[in-house]
Amino acid sequence: MTVLRVDEIRALGFEWPGPVGDSAAMTADGAVDLAATRAALERDLAFFQGELDAMHAFQRKWNADWNDVTDKREEYGAVASELRRAIDHVDAIGAGHGPRAGAP
Repeated sequence: MTVLRVDEIRALGFEWPGPVGDSAAMTADGAVDLAATRAALERDLAFFQGELDAMHAFQRKWNADWNDVTDKREEYGAVASELRRAIDHVDAIGAGHGPRAGAP
């Protein structure tokens, strides 16, 4: 991965920050460190996925009704989905495969 300025990201045809939101790792000069951004997103995803896994394990172990397990399942699932989308967004930027990549 690399470091790109926001205008370079947008020139490739990507929205920024888009799904990445506040997880973007910025350098001192205002550029985006894609590797650090991806690492931050992966850490967040690991937390939410771990919580979801624990919820499912508890529910399966005790055959519990979801209402008795947690009220966060849908919220955490949505956050995990958004984080996966943000990671895909960063990966696409890093690969330079935007809507305008290679366009004259």
